[in-house]
Amino acid sequence: MGLAVAMNDAPATLRIWQQNLNKSADATSDLLHSASPDDFDILAIQEPYIDFLGRTRATHHWYVVYPTAHYNSAGRTRSVLLVNKRLSTNAWSPISLPSSDVSAISILSGGSRIHLFNLYVAGDHDQALHATARAARRLGQGAEEAMVWLGDFNRHHPLWDDERNHHLFTTANLARAQLLLDKVVELGLEMALPAGLPTLEAQRTKNLTRPDNVFCSERLIESLLRCEVVPHQRPPKTDHFPILTTLSTAVPLAPPQLRRNFRNVDWAAFNKTLEEALTAAPFPVAIMNSRDFDRALGRLQGAIQAAVEKEVPVTAPTPFSKRWWSKDLDGMRKKVKRLSRQAHRHRGDQTHAAHRDYRAARNIYVDHIRAAKRDHWHAWLDSVDSRSIWAAHRFVKNGSSDG
Repeated sequence: MGLAVAMNDAPATLRIWQQNLNKSADATSDLLHSASPDDFDILAIQEPYIDFLGRTRATHHWYVVYPTAHYNSAGRTRSVLLVNKRLSTNAWSPISLPSSDVSAISILSGGSRIHLFNLYVAGDHDQALHATARAARRLGQGAEEAMVWLGDFNRHHPLWDDERNHHLFTTANLARAQLLLDKVVELGLEMALPAGLPTLEAQRTKNLTRPDNVFCSERLIESLLRCEVVPHQRPPKTDHFPILTTLSTAVPLAPPQLRRNFRNVDWAAFNKTLEEALTAAPFPVAIMNSRDFDRALGRLQGAIQAAVEKEVPVTAPTPFSKRWWSKDLDGMRKKVKRLSRQAHRHRGDQTHAAHRDYRAARNIYVDHIRAAKRDHWHAWLDSVDSRSIWAAHRFVKNGSSDG
């Protein structure tokens, strides 16, 4: 399907879930089952979980976009984008930046491009800001270009923090925040997330602050449908709340791809169908030249494809993002989100029973996630036979993948 055709079926919105995961594997598992690929196009993650092989975690629904410097930088990667595989790969491309704290893509929308930068800005230096600003200038600021800066900026300023956090407005903090403001003003960006909304709850003090933010070009501000903090959707093991952003802009879709289940084939019926197809398209007695060979090969491929389409069932996608996920875990996740909403409602009273109930349910939920992963792996190893032993060897040898 060409790009122009795919645009006719493109969704009218671009939906982004922004989340700092505090380097937690448990938070990652929860996010992948909360942010359904039916509901979101991009997951913008700061401080992702990275294993000893340098890989994060995703599912088969997402492409993982690491920073350009991910594989050749001594520093830890603190920014990752997950792009929904429903979006056409012709509609987006990575942006090269010399920073392991910034992942970025350019998205084609109609006749224009949206350059989306996902930043983690360290509290003690501004390297990610400088690298992003240089890349933004290189990409240009023409009428057909628009920009989104989002992420964990670790900057505090009265323009977005609540005034009760005046103790954070030190001279040093304001100077660092001013550099961020200078960059966004230079590039014509405006703050999309309303001022005063906290995005982090400190684990110990429970103080609410605003290190995360979203900035957009003026043209995108006009098409902004949603930009809000959703505290009750916060994954376990992280102190940052999710930020959900929706833009009214169309992005081309990839053509749907059917997946067939060759493990569930009636091979007797398949062979009979294949034999009938081969009989209906007889082969030459002798192949005398390349034209005869190409003709015979085409008939063989056509017969095989016809048998596959008739006898090999289309596999139904799993209702969960990971095979070890279960309905019990889904029920626990919903319970934790409900209790999280109640705890946030009583955030002014830390002695309220809602906070205790939420912490207890969250800890049980995390324990069950870990147990489900372990039990699924052990059960799969117990089921290994002579046909699957080499698959087990390959999994153990190669380690975990990022999707």
